[in-house]
Amino acid sequence: MTQFAVKHESTGTTIRQALASADRSKAERLTHSLKGVAGNLGLNEVFQAAGKLEGAIRVSQAGIEDLMEELTAALDRQVRNIHAAFPVVGADEKTRLDSRPTDPERVLAALANLKELLEANDADAPEAYRNLAAVLGYSGNRSRLEALGAAVNSFDFEAALNRLDEIGREYRSKEKSAE
Repeated sequence: MTQFAVKHESTGTTIRQALASADRSKAERLTHSLKGVAGNLGLNEVFQAAGKLEGAIRVSQAGIEDLMEELTAALDRQVRNIHAAFPVVGADEKTRLDSRPTDPERVLAALANLKELLEANDADAPEAYRNLAAVLGYSGNRSRLEALGAAVNSFDFEAALNRLDEIGREYRSKEKSAE
């Protein structure tokens, strides 16, 4: 997920430049690529906005600028959410977090809190996710944690609940095997 944010945070600008230089083929390719990656990661808002823009570019439809604005707004929001959910850590901090023991009670409480907010469709779920990520540190499956963060931050609470259940099962099985 963090790779998406780093790689695509300037994609909107690149597409806009291609359109400004009348390179519609490049703009369409870039938009198509962004749509595919967003779709694979479950970033539905970016996926849908990119799909609309791609179609408009393909048929030289009027209103491309409005669709471009819609895409860049969705992309900027998603990149900000990813950066907020997954702050970049240096090697020293990562080593410290890797070796930090997780407190099972805090992890279970954070899991339960996030689950409750997701089930209630509560807008405070992203904050609860950040708390869970901080409590888990790097002790869990990082890709599952990133997928959970993406679902929570895009307010896809049904997908987030599924990811949360996977993380909870994984955490509980690790705790049992550590006993």
